[in-house]
Amino acid sequence: MPPKLVCFAFICDLLMLTASAQQVFTLRGIITRQQTGDRISQVAVHNLKSNAMAMTDQTGVFSIMAAVGDTLEFSKLGYALRRSTVINSADVVVGLQEQKVLTEIVIKDRSVQYEQNALLANYREKGLYFDGSPPLAIFNPISGSPLTGLHELLGKDAAYERRFIKFTHDEQTSAYIDSRFTRSLVKSITNLREEELTGFMDGCRPDYEDLKTWSDYQLRKYIKAAFGKWHKKA
Repeated sequence: MPPKLVCFAFICDLLMLTASAQQVFTLRGIITRQQTGDRISQVAVHNLKSNAMAMTDQTGVFSIMAAVGDTLEFSKLGYALRRSTVINSADVVVGLQEQKVLTEIVIKDRSVQYEQNALLANYREKGLYFDGSPPLAIFNPISGSPLTGLHELLGKDAAYERRFIKFTHDEQTSAYIDSRFTRSLVKSITNLREEELTGFMDGCRPDYEDLKTWSDYQLRKYIKAAFGKWHKKA
């Protein structure tokens, strides 16, 4: 075969391979627990290249748009993070390693709770039984104890107790948000540079009441949507 034809054939093959590699398809798979083979529901699946996201159903099955060469990230609280490269369009089975969640936040929560309980016990000894917020029934002169109510409502110790409870609650909720809304997670979804990451995280910090009801998949969706709005404003 003439050299020109050989070169032309090579270029055609290369173009076909490139087109094949870039072809987007629906990749399906199953997520299982490595130790037992049990299927895992509500695992967040994130295509790090296209930023597409999906979540496994109750039977551990997922489907997501992908192309050969894309990197998929699988995550769920209580399991080790895993990444896998797409090599073809065949269905996949991905095993996740279960791990004990012994993070700094757990230890911190227990320390704060212990400190709070010890201080509350001290307040109980001072006659404060309602955390500085007595119920209306206690002011009933017949069945209640108005003096106790006034002491708990207006006393200096009661004011200190209310401030302490609020402080520990704020500390615990803030630590919980920090344990899930992490720099590494946000960066993997947004690809923001370090100098931009702090501004985004400060401005788009999720609310504790919302976050405690979200799965990892819902948190990722929130970050993706918040980043879209933040990027338009920026």
